[in-house]
Amino acid sequence: MRPPGVRVLQTRWHVLPVALRSRFWPGLVATLALLGLLLAFHQVVSGAVQEGELRRTLAATQADEAGRRNADRSPRARPPDESYNAIGRARPGSAGFPTALKIAAP
Repeated sequence: MRPPGVRVLQTRWHVLPVALRSRFWPGLVATLALLGLLLAFHQVVSGAVQEGELRRTLAATQADEAGRRNADRSPRARPPDESYNAIGRARPGSAGFPTALKIAAP
């Protein structure tokens, strides 16, 4: 015995005009749905690619700016700091400035 919903569906299916009962329409609907999903996927991937390019460009720009700032702060480029020289201390980056702790081996 068939469920009652199947009988109702078959009755309504046979009431439709012959042109609508062909197998063409379900295939067309499935094809259009597939194209819609592909278009949505393309939009998402394109947005991600553009965001990645923007992020990469931003990182390269920041690295370039940091390199320029560090180049400007080199000891040759900046004037001597009088506060270190006035009290007899070594300036950071010079030979007399301690850069790391040395631990004696036992």
